[in-house]
Amino acid sequence: MAEYTYFDRDLSWLSFNERVLQQAERDETPLLEKLNFLAIFSSNLDEFYRVRMPVLQALDKLGELNDNSVLQLAKKQVSRQQEEFGKLFTGHLIPLLKENNIHLLFDEPLPGILVSKVHDYFFSQVMAFLQPVELSAKGFFPENNRLYFLIAIEEKTERAGQ
Repeated sequence: MAEYTYFDRDLSWLSFNERVLQQAERDETPLLEKLNFLAIFSSNLDEFYRVRMPVLQALDKLGELNDNSVLQLAKKQVSRQQEEFGKLFTGHLIPLLKENNIHLLFDEPLPGILVSKVHDYFFSQVMAFLQPVELSAKGFFPENNRLYFLIAIEEKTERAGQ
């Protein structure tokens, strides 16, 4: 019987996702399709972290994996892909969007004209669905399929002599 070598399914998943990212890099891909490919890439990576990473991490804790394990290879591949994603998004797509009169707010403050509209929308449409959770509470563990927004609250203290 012939011996077959199989490519690991987790690394295959990440390789497929890299090909999705490459579609966004292609010059022939229309601008808005590039954004779609980046969204698909992000969604696939999110699913990978929800489905496969817990298994790989559990195997690692059980001592089933070594330094050249699938977990380590996956982490390296994801890190490289994330770096490529960031370069493509910030260095290529955002400037292309601006050239096409599409201004995507990224890493910049809201323009003054939008602040009151965003404020109104937040309080009329979003606030009712938020539930504060204190992370220091005993027994709290984030649930799957929930969106968490972490906010660090610091108390302002007045400085002496001011």
